[in-house]
Amino acid sequence: MSLRTAGIVLMVIFWSVTGQDYGVTYTTHSICALKGSTVELSCTYKYPKKDKVTSTFWFTRKDSRGKFVSLRDDDDYKSRVKYNNDEPESRKTTEKRHFLTIGGVRESDSAKYMFRFITSSNKYFGNTGIRLSVSGLQVTFPSTVIEGQGVSLTCSPTCPLTDNSKLSYIWYKNGHLLTNEHNDLNLHTVIGDADNYSCAVKGREMLRSPEFTLNVRCVQFHILYFVILQQHLFN
Repeated sequence: MSLRTAGIVLMVIFWSVTGQDYGVTYTTHSICALKGSTVELSCTYKYPKKDKVTSTFWFTRKDSRGKFVSLRDDDDYKSRVKYNNDEPESRKTTEKRHFLTIGGVRESDSAKYMFRFITSSNKYFGNTGIRLSVSGLQVTFPSTVIEGQGVSLTCSPTCPLTDNSKLSYIWYKNGHLLTNEHNDLNLHTVIGDADNYSCAVKGREMLRSPEFTLNVRCVQFHILYFVILQQHLFN
């Protein structure tokens, strides 16, 4: 009875020490990026001083054999990713930062990205990861648009961008470029014809939002004529 209890205590102590000596901490939990942009993910990782790091990589999935697939070896990523340590291996530190850069992100890149490192005596990865959402553009507008009134159209990503600074937007009406460079397009007076609108970010004109048709509701005026007939009676 006492031997079994001792074994359990030793196991608890072992896992406690392992968890303290190895670790991955991500700089953020989630990122929203615009389709076509370049994204940088980063983390810090630590390991015991006695260990030597032999491999570091980022991944999103396992292969059919249950092996983690480095993005550098993944056909969907390998031409677009770059790994970088901010500290040379020669520095005697057991806590380092690691960066992942993904160029030209696609909507299919939306996934959880995790970092894994292998040392001379252990393998470890941070399972919380960073959730990347890749956004296209969408145009929002009022549900009812009445002829003769003004209307505001808004170009926005499908999720709040992590870096939304210095973006210039461009608008298209029936395929023709408009001069407006803001995410809001104000139409002061709309007429009854249906026009097609779309938007894009300047510099990424090939990645337009889906085109939508602005249907304008006509107001019908009903004019009532009252005819008063007067009858003159002559005696």
